[in-house]
Amino acid sequence: MLLFLLLGMTCIGVLFLNFKDRSIKEKKNLILLLIVLALFFVAPGLLEKEDSLPEEQNWNYLCENLLKANAKEVLYFNGIDSVEGAADAFQLINETWPFIHYIFPHKKIFTKYELALASNCINISLKGGMVKKYYMDLLTPFKKIGESKRNQLLETLEIFILDADMKASTTAKIMSIHTNTVQYRLKKIKEILGIDIMGTTVIPGLIIALALERIENIVKVL
Repeated sequence: MLLFLLLGMTCIGVLFLNFKDRSIKEKKNLILLLIVLALFFVAPGLLEKEDSLPEEQNWNYLCENLLKANAKEVLYFNGIDSVEGAADAFQLINETWPFIHYIFPHKKIFTKYELALASNCINISLKGGMVKKYYMDLLTPFKKIGESKRNQLLETLEIFILDADMKASTTAKIMSIHTNTVQYRLKKIKEILGIDIMGTTVIPGLIIALALERIENIVKVL
């Protein structure tokens, strides 16, 4: 634990040299990085005392308690053991944070996996081209039905895949509808797409396609 604290405090001290002379943007970024470093270096040391629990449960416990303490969102990265790793994580946060809420509007806890997905989708969306088209074409069958029904089914699929961990009950809770309604809609979606949306080779493409769809919808409004 002492090693984590010393390493974290050293990083913070170096980064905050001449803090008063930095621009407002730089100050904001450094404050965010301070929070990141606190989670990366201090929190793991504090969690060492919970030897009876697996690491993942320790982090879940920490995240849940941060939310209970009125934290708006929580980000955590496991497996980081160096300043370079922390810097890479901070860069990933800085690049994806403006879009992460558009892709995951119902999430409050974000891991490196959600941020990595967001980064990938942002790059695909910005570059356009055939790669983007390939993913967006996966949702083309929805264009064959009416706009109202299409929007309803797409929203259900987006929430089911991106927000609800592919659980009908969680999807129903987020949408404030009955679980049976969700299951009926998922059945219709399977018929429209002609695939098993839970298939292991189908899910990766659907995740990116639906995330891109959310980004595109936001871009149209802006």
